[in-house]
Amino acid sequence: MNRTDAKTGGRREPGAGGIRKLIESCFSGAEVVVEVSPVIDAVDSLYPAEFSIVKKAVMSRKQEFSTGRFLARKATRLFGIPDQALLRGERGEVLWPESLVGSISHTKEWCAVVVADARDVKGIGIDIEADRFRSADAMSLILHDSELPAFERINGHQRIRELLRIFSAKEAIYKAVSGRIGRYVDFKEVCIRSTDKANQFAGSAPDDGELNELLLQGKGSGGFFNGLVVSSYIVRDSDQQ
Repeated sequence: MNRTDAKTGGRREPGAGGIRKLIESCFSGAEVVVEVSPVIDAVDSLYPAEFSIVKKAVMSRKQEFSTGRFLARKATRLFGIPDQALLRGERGEVLWPESLVGSISHTKEWCAVVVADARDVKGIGIDIEADRFRSADAMSLILHDSELPAFERINGHQRIRELLRIFSAKEAIYKAVSGRIGRYVDFKEVCIRSTDKANQFAGSAPDDGELNELLLQGKGSGGFFNGLVVSSYIVRDSDQQ
């Protein structure tokens, strides 16, 4: 049920197809609706309660936010859900209709939304990142202590690229589990481990048994496209693995 090809002004935007294909491949085998678009000005499409969230924000933030809500409504319609305001919870998470789980991510230029049926998926996360780091100095804020030795063996520009990959993977994990765990999950709580399958990863939480059990029910995937890194994480019941 993958659906994509968001359009802007009737034009198909270069690059949207490539990002879409990468995101779809990240959720291969899952019944997930995907919507991708360049960031547009969709402020007029916001519900009043949504606009109140960003009314004091700069225009670029309003455009990013409104594009996310615009794409989210395109996705939820495919599940037969009438258009409605999509508000925010206490931790900034999107409050989706009860029957759905979803995730929104954006850079300054691109926005992506993924939505799934809550009967099939316990949690879902998508993250897209442009170049965020100019050095690896942020590693102490992002990496679990057990991740540091392997990371410090990486040299040069590859270290910055790897830090971005790990950062994005943990962002996707946070979005997938925050609604289930009911609290903020710090970057340093989670470890990322590559699996035997190309571009896939697993998450663990060595210091929190409840979070670790939830992460063991999930799987992640990611990749790079035109300078962007994309990461996904999907959590299912153990009997659906």
